[in-house]
Amino acid sequence: MKKVLAFLLTAVLVVSASVCVAFAAPSAEVEGVISGITVTDKNDKAVEVTVEEIDSKVNKNFYNTLVGLKGETKKETLKIVGHYNIDIQGKAKYPLNIVLDVLGISASSDAYILLQKGKEVKVVTPTIKNGKLIFELEEAIDKLALVVDGKTADKVEEENDVLSPQTSDSIGYVVMLFVAAVAMLFVSKKVKA
Repeated sequence: MKKVLAFLLTAVLVVSASVCVAFAAPSAEVEGVISGITVTDKNDKAVEVTVEEIDSKVNKNFYNTLVGLKGETKKETLKIVGHYNIDIQGKAKYPLNIVLDVLGISASSDAYILLQKGKEVKVVTPTIKNGKLIFELEEAIDKLALVVDGKTADKVEEENDVLSPQTSDSIGYVVMLFVAAVAMLFVSKKVKA
């Protein structure tokens, strides 16, 4: 009976540990290089926004705007590091204040936001403060793209990979815990014998 109870307790320990690991780092509101987004309307009321990362290559409207921006700014290293579908919920009162949390952004970064509605794309230069990009949105948009200089792009992508572990990255710890628990079960059995 003690062996069965010990095995059941070991199983409960392993399952509970794996659940803790799975929920230890909740998913960010936004996937990709943007780790969070806060939107308030002109009355400082929170606005609900659905943001979905687009995995495919940027569309031709974003691409053409990027080429024009490179020529205008004489900064050939500019690169799109993330683009998203945006859906603003409810009846927001414009202009909206948008704050994007972006890993790897610093005060020395060159950053631009491309805002697309239909086929038209506008370029906005955000304020950079404490790793956040802050800008105003005058009207509803369909898509958003984040453009940064090459050095910042490398840092953004590197920090996003390092600082945003996936839940599946923790499976090794769960396996080690299970092996340790089973080893303890056998050691305790030998000690009693």
